[in-house]
Parts: sequence; structure tokens; C-alpha cells
Amino acid sequence: MIKFALSFFIVSTLSSVSWAEKHPCQKLKEACNGAGFMPGEAKSNKGLVKDCLAVLMKGGSVPGISASSEDIQACKDKRAEKKAHAKK
Repeated sequence: MIKFALSFFIVSTLSSVSWAEKHPCQKLKEACNGAGFMPGEAKSNKGLVKDCLAVLMKGGSVPGISASSEDIQACKDKRAEKKAHAKK
């Protein structure tokens, strides 16, 4: 049982590391989370997507967030790639 639990932990850790490397939006999401923006908090102006990620993606600034233009552009590119792939 311990071997199974250890194996599960290792696999999940490795997959989360590779997910973060493949998805540049993860940096932005972590920055937003670190500044107190969370899913479902849009009514209190602390919504993860509406009040943080969407503002950054539109070129705006969010108090408490320092995101590089390279990270924002990489996220935009990845989202556009995903959208184009979904249309096929």
C-alpha cells in the first residue's frame, strides 16, 4: 500500500510539473491566486478570471500582480493555439 501511495504521489507530482511547463497561463494564474484572486469571487471584485486573468490578457494592470509581457503573450498564444485546434 505504501508503494502504491508513493507511486501515485510521484506520478501526480511529475504530471503537474509538466502541465505547468506546457501551459504558460499557469504563471499568471499563480500570480493572481497569490494576490488573493480566487474562482467564484467575482462579486467581491476578487474573481480569478473576470477580475485578474481577463484584465491582464486585455493589457490592463491588476494591483498586486507583476506579470511580464512575455508571460501574457505566451498565454495568449497558447489559448489561440488551443482555440484553433478545437475548430479542426
